[in-house]
This record gives sequence, structure tokens and C-alpha cells, in this order.
Amino acid sequence: MKKIVLFLFLFTIFLTFSSASSLTLSPAHLNFKGIKNERICQNFSINSNKEISLVGKTLWEKEGEQDRILQNHKLNSSSLGLKTIFPEKIVGEKNSIQEFCLISNSSGVFHGVLLYKIESEPTQVGIWINATIFSSKKSQEESFSEVELKGNSAKENSLVNNFEIFIFFDVIILISILFLFKNLFKKTKNEFTKK
Repeated sequence: MKKIVLFLFLFTIFLTFSSASSLTLSPAHLNFKGIKNERICQNFSINSNKEISLVGKTLWEKEGEQDRILQNHKLNSSSLGLKTIFPEKIVGEKNSIQEFCLISNSSGVFHGVLLYKIESEPTQVGIWINATIFSSKKSQEESFSEVELKGNSAKENSLVNNFEIFIFFDVIILISILFLFKNLFKKTKNEFTKK
């Protein structure tokens, strides 16, 4: 009996891990500095433990806002006068390097997130986007000479960049089976103590 229970337990754990998808994006931030109507680009990498299909999108906060709470990023690029160029659909790739480009028709400080979701799963990860757009080359140079630019030290508690994702249903099954095993062993123990 114990061998059967142990086998079922190990088999359930194997099913949970075999159906899990691992998805990472790097770097954690894309930082852009440029002038209005200038195309500025950076590369980012996508890594997965298996070939997957991804759907990408960007979300932005109001101009000037820079908190790192994903729920506050509700605007699309065009509502801020931004044009983003990146692969919105990636099919059947395990590891790849992609390009993200940004063009702004106005100056300002913009904060957003580039999100990729595995097509058939609830899995979603992202990269923070910081963009400082100047009205002209001259204003960009003046800004660099007047102020020492420092990175944003906001907490990144709302978006995890590198983690393993387990399919929700499999985790529920695993927890249920563990609960059943606990009760089964408790009953078995009680039967042995009565004898």
C-alpha cells in the first residue's frame, strides 16, 4: 500500500514539473534617452525551457509618473504620443534576442512595461521601460551638464522578472493529493495503534 501511495505522489510531482513553463526576459529594465521624433532602440532577450508562442504588449503610466506598480500602467503607447516597435507575436522560439524601439512625438519622462504572455497559459512576465525624451539635442546636452542622472530606485514588488511558473491547475491537484495522503496516513496510523 505504501509503495502505491509513494508512486502516486511521485507521479503527481512529475506531472506538475513537466507541465511547468519557465519564461524569463532580460534585462530587467530598458532605459531610453533621446530627442523628439528620434527612433531609439535596445535589444532584450527571451528565454524559455521549451518552444512557446508569446503575445506581447506595452502598458504605460501617465507622463511624469514613475511608480513600479503594474496595476497603475493602464495607458497604451499612442495615448502618450509614443510609437513602440517590437514583435507583438513570437511563435515557436525557445531563446531569442529581440529589438524594442521607441519614437516619441513629445518630450517628457515616460514609464511603462513590456509584457509577454504565453499564449495558452496565464504566464506573463515583463521588462520595465524608462524613457526620457528631450525636445532638442541642445536641451538634452543642457540636462546632462546640469544634473547628474540617477537610476530609479523604486521597489519592483509588482512584477517578477525571472521565475518558474507552475500551471495553477496542477498545483491545486498536488495540494489536494497531499491532503488526501495526509488523511490516509492518519487513518492507517490510527488502525495500527488500535491493534
